[in-house]
Amino acid sequence: MSEKTVQRAQAAQGALQLFDEQPFDIDGFRFRARSVEPLGRPSAAQWQGAFAFAEGCQQASDYWIGDLLVYADSRSDWQEKLDQIKSVTGLAHQTLLNRTYISRNVDVETRHLAPTITYAKVAAPMDPAMQTVWLERATREGWSVSEFQNEVRASTRRKVVSGQAVLQGQYRVIYADPPWEGHYPSMSMDELQKLPVREHAMKDSVLFLWVTTPMLFEDPGPRDIIDAWGFTYKSMQTWDKVLGLPGRFFQVQTEHLVVAERGDCPPDHPTPKPKSIFVERRSEEHSQKPTAVRKMIEKLYTTGPFLELFAREKTKGWDAFGNDARLWAATLKSSEGA
Repeated sequence: MSEKTVQRAQAAQGALQLFDEQPFDIDGFRFRARSVEPLGRPSAAQWQGAFAFAEGCQQASDYWIGDLLVYADSRSDWQEKLDQIKSVTGLAHQTLLNRTYISRNVDVETRHLAPTITYAKVAAPMDPAMQTVWLERATREGWSVSEFQNEVRASTRRKVVSGQAVLQGQYRVIYADPPWEGHYPSMSMDELQKLPVREHAMKDSVLFLWVTTPMLFEDPGPRDIIDAWGFTYKSMQTWDKVLGLPGRFFQVQTEHLVVAERGDCPPDHPTPKPKSIFVERRSEEHSQKPTAVRKMIEKLYTTGPFLELFAREKTKGWDAFGNDARLWAATLKSSEGA
């Protein structure tokens, strides 16, 4: 048995011994390190209270560990032996990091809103005000942890870039990842169809449109969006994301880049042709698309102007635009037939 294993065992025994030496009573029951015994003949309500306490301790201990770790990190006089101190906990290094991160980023009042510490972990990257909003919503909606995580990820899908001006002018290459209905936040099919993309597309232009697998044959669906924006479907590339999500019939790990054309807009450099299927592990951030796709588009089309719709960030050489329809120059006349 290694010295570290012995230290961990001794630390655990010492902690448990405290409860044996100083047991505590909770409304009809006595709690020791490895046992609970009734005091007299407790009522059903007392049993429920004791059970809730035991379950609560399991959840509370994660926060206790995190707060103790944060305190240890604050002690400059402990730094030389800090790793040794932490090693006797018996917890994995990543677990220690997770508990510390949550304690640093989720304050005590907000923790009360989280059904479990796992919910707090999902909310930890947010600013404090949004943590409150999301945790209250999770409780109100009765979301499981996975549902909560999916909703939070979906909400970041449509971060609209800052400093946008009214969209005006016309574009030869348009790249779009729409906020399809069913995500949060989202735009309905009707709202997407009414966006005046047609007015901002050149007579000869190309559209690259991200479509999820469940959306492919929706009615109304992506084809209706393509038609409303003045384009005609031409081809499709499939992204194998390696990591999948549970689907109704299959593990869903693909997403599709639909290519649609207006007028006659072949690639400036058609060779070498990109493969119709490419493999790249998806990011942990919900709906984040590979940067390699934009680079592929730039290799195919060396001449713009270039527009990215529903953009999350600005990219050199591209005009970036979000989903605020008020910023579209809707008075532009369509160039169709011009």
